[in-house]
Amino acid sequence: MDLFKDKPLVFQPGEKSSYSNPNYILLAFLVEKISGMTFGKFIEKNIFEPLGMSNTVLNTGNNNLIMNRADGYEVVGFHELENTEYANPSIAVGASSIYTTPTDLNKWMNGLLSGKVLNSESLESMFKKHVASWGYGWVLSEYLGSRMYTLGGWSNHGFVSDLTHIPDLNMTIVMLSNIEIITIKEEMESNIISIVLGKGFTPFNYEVKPIDLELAEKLVGTYKFGEDFYNPGGTMTLVEKDGYLYEYQGMTDRLVGMLRADDLEFIHRSSWGRVKFRKDDNGKITGLQIYGYFEAEKVK
Repeated sequence: MDLFKDKPLVFQPGEKSSYSNPNYILLAFLVEKISGMTFGKFIEKNIFEPLGMSNTVLNTGNNNLIMNRADGYEVVGFHELENTEYANPSIAVGASSIYTTPTDLNKWMNGLLSGKVLNSESLESMFKKHVASWGYGWVLSEYLGSRMYTLGGWSNHGFVSDLTHIPDLNMTIVMLSNIEIITIKEEMESNIISIVLGKGFTPFNYEVKPIDLELAEKLVGTYKFGEDFYNPGGTMTLVEKDGYLYEYQGMTDRLVGMLRADDLEFIHRSSWGRVKFRKDDNGKITGLQIYGYFEAEKVK
């Protein structure tokens, strides 16, 4: 709390939408103050136990044994995995730190929609678009004509989670992974929906093979993102090694493979983000785009 309690608002409530871990930490703090219980005890008594979520716990970093807990992994190179670095979960209570299973998350969704957690007025407000495509915690969208409510877990220290409900199909999709490949869940999810709707899907093809050294020389370098990037002004450094293209992650001294999809299109293995390079009329690489909307200029 001390890290952010004196900071000004980024914008006035209701003006914009933006995900914020500190906001959820603040909510957990308020729950404790109002209820007189720890956040873990409160959600255990009021959510986990009533909904029968017997395999769901809040890990507060107190070293309690969590049976059958999975280890988290991060990707390295093109095929390898590494144990993720340990992070004490107590710093993000309210924003993360819950261990659960797909079966229990389905119980949570069924309990929420059947009015066992919120009254009808609060539930309606929760799923209503308030700013842009955001409800209260949910991203509201459509896919192949069907409404979708997505509670994106993004990624965290070797794990990825995603929960989507499609009311038109009365279907809930729960995706949990202990390999941190951030956006691959979105591609898998859209394929699952297509299959359920009888539309099938086309497998995405990519190659793990050396690229032309002349092309590699054009692609390597440092690319700088704008202020709209999730890490404003952040950079991506690409290097070539033994004829393969990698992102060099300096903080961990790790090389992450760039899977070849087309001449100037690659897949960043740890995020599964599509990286498309831009070139000018002279064939010089001037920048790249990732995830379909974040632009970066080549600066070095």
